Amino acid sequence: MNDRSVRSTTKSAQSPSEGACRVTVALLHQDRAILPLLFAVLAIPAVLEAFLPKLSEGAYLALIALDRLLQVVVMFAVIRRVRRRLEQPHGKRAGSLLKAFLRTCLFGFALWGMCTLPLIIAMLSPQSSLMVPAIFLLVIGIVWSLRYYFYSLPSALLGASLKGSAAQAYCMSKKAPRAALGSIAGPLAIMLLLVALCSVPYPDGRSLLWSALSSGCEGAFWLLATYTTLGFGLGLVDEHDWREAGLDPYRTERLDTLRVQGGGFLSKMIMPRAALQIFFVSVLVFLANLARDFQEPPAARVAVKSVAVDGEVLKVTLEVSDPEFRLRGFVPVAFSVATQTGSPISKELLSVSRDPSAQKMEAALPLNAEPVILYLQFRTAKTPEVLQGLDNMWLWYKFAPVAAILPTAPPESPHAQAMPTA
Repeated sequence: MNDRSVRSTTKSAQSPSEGACRVTVALLHQDRAILPLLFAVLAIPAVLEAFLPKLSEGAYLALIALDRLLQVVVMFAVIRRVRRRLEQPHGKRAGSLLKAFLRTCLFGFALWGMCTLPLIIAMLSPQSSLMVPAIFLLVIGIVWSLRYYFYSLPSALLGASLKGSAAQAYCMSKKAPRAALGSIAGPLAIMLLLVALCSVPYPDGRSLLWSALSSGCEGAFWLLATYTTLGFGLGLVDEHDWREAGLDPYRTERLDTLRVQGGGFLSKMIMPRAALQIFFVSVLVFLANLARDFQEPPAARVAVKSVAVDGEVLKVTLEVSDPEFRLRGFVPVAFSVATQTGSPISKELLSVSRDPSAQKMEAALPLNAEPVILYLQFRTAKTPEVLQGLDNMWLWYKFAPVAAILPTAPPESPHAQAMPTA
């Protein structure tokens, strides 16, 4: 049996998804020397966000835009690198590199904006009347992004105009309607698994190192998705457009060779059916991390300084200190009051603040190695007399008891009655 027969038999035995994943793995192997550098570039915004948790809204939006720009830069660089390997030795060359990059950027930012802007609106104004239109726009953005998912190949690989890129990307999606989802599934599942595994040592995010690694793993999705886009899309490009771009006329043979080279475990991992299995494992790891996060005490040391009752309000003054992790991952709004066995006394936290006169909810504290005084107020239906008689009252953090409330504390106000303290 000759080589052509072997390739034909191999091709017929493969599903389209399997063949595309084999091409993806072959391309990854060819670029293995630069993959660490590409991953590091993609991880920059996520790592910066981990190291700079307190960003203004403007800085946060700028970081999001930088993230998208680096994604487009890496995607464009990888596709142009593949183009150089596919060009005819003396055929037509690609047009202006800058124009091709700007077209890819414009197209990429437009589709990204259709999905991202509604999410930003939802995050910045969760109680706004704009929520419903934002969700509607998000659905439209996702549909259009999938419809023009392969835009980067006409613009970066073939050098097509914006209008031509849109038309060719739409035709590619019509040829294989599920190709875009197949291209996304594997990278997304692998990224979720990596993020979940990096959260195992410290599920509450108290460790800067592990938080940065977990955030940086998001770059794995964009890197793998760039190569799966090539793996699924190279076979969908129209033959006339392929030849007009000056690429190798023996495209079928080149792709068959890549399919043969790209076998192995990784090609099976990025297939859509394997992605479901990886996603299921990721969910299990995530749920295990979540359970540990809720059941473990905080890294910070919590000491009850005083407790008092003012009508239906239970006032608790705490001192929290965390010299090792500097209160990273500490959630002040996660406190409640119950018995040691968990029978609720007060789950309704009215306020938590570093200012005793402020009525507000501080969801997070600035990073600080020094002790911090917190003033908490809980609503309780029990009378002061009943609370005074309780000898089994504990302060809980999430689902873990952290400090017993024991006798002696001065009143905090003329109307407050002294309660136990540690």
